[in-house]
Amino acid sequence: MAEQAAIPVYQRGKGTETFYVPAFDIRIKEKKLDKIILHDVQQVTYKDSINEMDYVELIINNWDAVKRKFKYVGLEEKELDPKYKGLFDPGQGVELRMGYQQPLAESGDQSSLKLMMVGKVDTLEQDFPNGGNPTLTVRAYNELNSFRKQQHTYT
Repeated sequence: MAEQAAIPVYQRGKGTETFYVPAFDIRIKEKKLDKIILHDVQQVTYKDSINEMDYVELIINNWDAVKRKFKYVGLEEKELDPKYKGLFDPGQGVELRMGYQQPLAESGDQSSLKLMMVGKVDTLEQDFPNGGNPTLTVRAYNELNSFRKQQHTYT
């Protein structure tokens, strides 16, 4: 019986890359988030529905293990790192792009990611689980959500 050669999952020989990984890109205030912040993102959920307003929900690690204090939202605002203070405050503009990318691509092209939603941060929820670090749930609704709150009439 002849031995079968393994089929490579990722092929990088002749410039063809055959392996794609899920990817996302989040922009707040039209600025791309730092890699440090992106590494704290534990979960990204995008919900689009006919009956409800579409929204994105981000679950973010809110604990700095080195400094042993909250990272993005905490009890004492003066203890927060100034570069993270107010980053996820309600009203901040949010853009979400999702898709699949080729790892180790030379260009680092984000064009394969599709724009899913443009919206604003609406709610923040903190969670303090028994067996893990505190997390912050950030929910941002589509721009159309602002029209649900009050009537707008134009002539």
